[in-house]
Amino acid sequence: MRRAALLFALLVVAPGCFVLDELEAGRKIMEQHSPKTEEQREAARSKTSSTSSDKRAGEGLVAQVQSWIAKQKSALEEDRAAADPDDVPIRCEIRGKMHFVRKSDCQLRGGHIL
Repeated sequence: MRRAALLFALLVVAPGCFVLDELEAGRKIMEQHSPKTEEQREAARSKTSSTSSDKRAGEGLVAQVQSWIAKQKSALEEDRAAADPDDVPIRCEIRGKMHFVRKSDCQLRGGHIL
């Protein structure tokens, strides 16, 4: 009977200790990340203003990437226009399975046009 009472007491008290430990660890993390003094608040504000100026400097890179993508799209459209107009998508049977591919692809793969 004593063992059961001791076991019950441990089961009731032990989880509370773990909860309190986690609460204490969370409080320490909150204290680390919350500015307390005016100097710390100013330092945090200066960090955010410097990151926003970095974002403005990166806008040139975004414009360069967008122009590169536009050039690639126009080159792809020119290639499509230069392709054979008779090379249209068709139904093709390749190894017993039906695929929808261009006529030249069907012939290259050894398929039969349906």
